[in-house]
Amino acid sequence: MTTTYQVDSDVGVNVRDAPNGHKIGGFMNGTIVTATGDAHETAGGHIWVKVSADSPPLTGWVAADFLEEQTPPPPPADGSGDVRQRIIAAAQRRQGTLYRMPPGGATLDCSMFLLKVFGEAGVPFPPGVRTAEQIREVCTPIADTDVQPGDLLFFENTYPAGEGVASHCGISLGAGTGQMWDCHAFPGEAGPPGVGLTNVRTDYWQQHWLDSRRPPGLK
Repeated sequence: MTTTYQVDSDVGVNVRDAPNGHKIGGFMNGTIVTATGDAHETAGGHIWVKVSADSPPLTGWVAADFLEEQTPPPPPADGSGDVRQRIIAAAQRRQGTLYRMPPGGATLDCSMFLLKVFGEAGVPFPPGVRTAEQIREVCTPIADTDVQPGDLLFFENTYPAGEGVASHCGISLGAGTGQMWDCHAFPGEAGPPGVGLTNVRTDYWQQHWLDSRRPPGLK
């Protein structure tokens, strides 16, 4: 089973070409990384883990002191596991698709990403639903602690949309994971990172948090 970590360091962490070797880059706090499967090594008073990430695309050695292992959420007990797995798989297949608003050609925005994913997973949203707020309005509010993989997270004022109006949305990997699949670019820009895994525990996303909701078609 692949081990996934989240970088846990306020100042980020250096990535090295070998255990205690030369610096080849770095990961910001909250970056999600995956172990490559290489055996851990000890050097310079630290245990080193070889990891890789998609954003930024980088593979190297990181001191284990700055990595927090991510525990996968348990399967839902309501029998909806198959459709939820299809949603997450459909989201993952679009990883790397660039962001643009309005979308066009091979690009997506946050809400079009959700519409495409849920359509591919066999649980499409009702006709006429297009924006993040329209998606939110057809979903059922749930407690943040009840979020399961495939449930949706909504955020406000990521651009000036008004208080209580969803301006961004993403697909949660489940309560306690701190991760969602979504499509966004750096503020004020188009392009990367596009579709990918986002750490919602950072100050930015917490400051813009709106609520959690369950899409129609999920129990």
